Amino acid sequence: MNSIESALEVLDRYVITGEEFNELISNMIQSSDGSIEAIHYTLEHFKSDTGRGHTFDYGLPGKGTATSMKSFQLENQLSLKISLWYRDNGINEENAEKIFREFWNSEDSNASSGLPSRDKKRFADKCNRTLSKLQNENKNIAVFMMDLDHFRDVNNKYNHDVGSAVIREFANVLLQVNRNKGIIIHQSGDEFNLLLSYNNPEEIVALAKEMRFAVKKHTFENVPDVALTMAMGIRIVNHEKIDFTGAVKASEGLYNPKIKNMPKQRDSVRIDKLENRVCRGEDSVKLAVCRIISNIFDKGILGNIYLEYFSALISEMAISDTFQEDINDVISWINPHWVEGIRCTKVGKSWDTKEEFSVKEIGLALMHGLLRNKNISGKQLKIDFGKNQNNNLSIFIGDKIIYQSDKKIEYDQFSYQMTIPKFNMNPLIIKRVVLVQAGYERENIPEDIFYNIIRVDNRPFIGGGLPDFWAAALCELITDMNCNENFTDIVIYGDTDNTRKIEQYLKNINKWGKNGLEYGFDYISKKTYKSNQDIIKFKEKFTGHVCHVKTKDELIDHIYNIYNDNKMNWDAEIIEKPFSSRRFLDRQLAYNDIRLDLYDGCKAKSISDAFPIVLEILRNSNRTKENSIIDQAGRELLELTNFKITLSTPKSNDLPDYYSFDIAELEKYYNATFAYDESLFRKRMLIDNQFDVMLQHVVSAISNKEKRYATRRAVLVVPNKVENESNYSPLGLVSIWLAPRFISDKVVIDFSYTWRTVEALVGLPLSMYASVKFAEEITESISKKVFDEGENCIIKLGQVSYIAHSLHMFLDTESVNIVRGIVNEASF
Repeated sequence: MNSIESALEVLDRYVITGEEFNELISNMIQSSDGSIEAIHYTLEHFKSDTGRGHTFDYGLPGKGTATSMKSFQLENQLSLKISLWYRDNGINEENAEKIFREFWNSEDSNASSGLPSRDKKRFADKCNRTLSKLQNENKNIAVFMMDLDHFRDVNNKYNHDVGSAVIREFANVLLQVNRNKGIIIHQSGDEFNLLLSYNNPEEIVALAKEMRFAVKKHTFENVPDVALTMAMGIRIVNHEKIDFTGAVKASEGLYNPKIKNMPKQRDSVRIDKLENRVCRGEDSVKLAVCRIISNIFDKGILGNIYLEYFSALISEMAISDTFQEDINDVISWINPHWVEGIRCTKVGKSWDTKEEFSVKEIGLALMHGLLRNKNISGKQLKIDFGKNQNNNLSIFIGDKIIYQSDKKIEYDQFSYQMTIPKFNMNPLIIKRVVLVQAGYERENIPEDIFYNIIRVDNRPFIGGGLPDFWAAALCELITDMNCNENFTDIVIYGDTDNTRKIEQYLKNINKWGKNGLEYGFDYISKKTYKSNQDIIKFKEKFTGHVCHVKTKDELIDHIYNIYNDNKMNWDAEIIEKPFSSRRFLDRQLAYNDIRLDLYDGCKAKSISDAFPIVLEILRNSNRTKENSIIDQAGRELLELTNFKITLSTPKSNDLPDYYSFDIAELEKYYNATFAYDESLFRKRMLIDNQFDVMLQHVVSAISNKEKRYATRRAVLVVPNKVENESNYSPLGLVSIWLAPRFISDKVVIDFSYTWRTVEALVGLPLSMYASVKFAEEITESISKKVFDEGENCIIKLGQVSYIAHSLHMFLDTESVNIVRGIVNEASF
């Protein structure tokens, strides 16, 4: 297939943007081995003597005079000029025309607009395929529905010919804005759609605003007394199971619900998406200001698509006398509901599209944008959050007020000012605080406020009376000091009863080098593998700059006071953290001397694969008497101790051939051991509510997307109940360990079963089947609980590990022959 045929195949299946079309032409030229040098198209969209139309260029122009040029009429009053540069008959006008017609979808175009029409089945199918393709490529996608306010007045006051002319002009305006960015589609009448692939959410609002401005400033011919503005609804459909028509309907319902007592939103924009929940954090302007300052150059912290747009818009604006008017115009267009609360103090960077926010949030968005505006770098910014005689939001650059809101801030009033930093510096320079946290409990405070968070493990003390890992924490703090000159303060947070060692060293930093061995520089150097010079420098810098706070309010106040002192070196550099380790491993050490043996374990995809593999390993182990033992009944058997099997893609229905007809037996075993509350192992796991508490622990580790963590505590222990001291008979199953891990948007739960003793021919396949099936049941139960808590995520069973302290096979002739047969049937 040549490059022309490949291009036509793509255009026949999908709708593409002008930018993608230009790239397609470029690829055609590059793959033509020089026979095609350039292809250029000039489209005149309803161009007339009055200049009401517009000319659009596509493709790539060549140098000098074209080899071939042709002009002709497309459907619906559109004209096209093709210019070709080629040699050796690389392309002709017919193929070039065919390529453009497929790109423009001219056969499916609408007479009024000259744009492709969604009511044509062929084109509608292309739209659906394109949407599906973009979703499969994990692209961010938005579908717009747009129409003209008061268009009915045009038809009523004038006639349909004038109405058609207005539609042509509207299409022309939309095309000028979106020629390369998105795909403009004519729905019907004055209704148009746009299919957009975007990178950042604020791009959606920026494009909507650009289209709104273009329509607003356009003078529609012959309708001077009808104020034509544009309303639009936008549905974000990134991974939503929806076709193009469904997305358009969802978009229209946002601004024109067509429900009694719910009027159309005129000259406005409304945006929606799946899981569009508003998440707010602490209603603390102090905390919000700390996050804004420490994340000046980061996107996504404001938590709302409109607020992110405000920040992006203002970061590029010239701060002129029309600043107040420009901001109020955007607010009027969004037409928000005014509420209380702050999004940017929440943990993480989730965002919503709700047109509801507080005056404080507007101030924070403006602050975030102004701090990134290179036009005012070096000037003094002051923001009054209600701390003035009008109790409103007021913003100053130097002594000049540039914005005042007409809404009041009734509580948490205060003022903040700082110098607007230099542009294009390393964003980590601004982060001045390292948090040393006792334990692993996470507070509902954004962690990106800090340059680093060092969590000191309190479990060694709790679980075994051991000291905390203070030396590692101190080593990391010294590394942070060497990497960030603006790291000025250490905050110890939480209950340090179980992490006393690190608190002791930091709070007594003034004693370093004075009080004997414990605080001696040489001792600290030996424990941290840091030089005496670094340790002395650390002492000098942080004496008086270590604070221990115990409550969240104290933490917020202390961080704010640090950022409020304005002691910032904007010329500081960030040095990449070094990686170093103590050298102790002899690389000449023979691999055979350190690796585990084949008889220690194996991995397989499934139960059906693992069963014959394990039997063959057991058979081969019979070469030495070391693996042969006599059991209590006097029978000789082969035994492998602490044998591990890892199933990478476990499924309970993937059975060994030897047991393919014994499903009833397998189910009977599962029912007897795991299926019910009275089953052998499950009954033991229900003691002290262990099973339900473990499930809820895993759910809590998964359900909040912003606070997810890979827990290692999810273990079920089968209690060893001694019923007869003279006949000690613990159960076969010892424990089950669950490990939820996060891969992209998926949650994968790995399982590890520990069995006391397992017989290979019967016990192994039955217990593997039951282990995998119980893992499937637990995974499904966790998935339902997470969904019930409002989190829609994919939760899948990962690998299942199976550890047998004693894996054994009887050595009687019959058993050995059966094992040989099973292995032979699985061999090739």
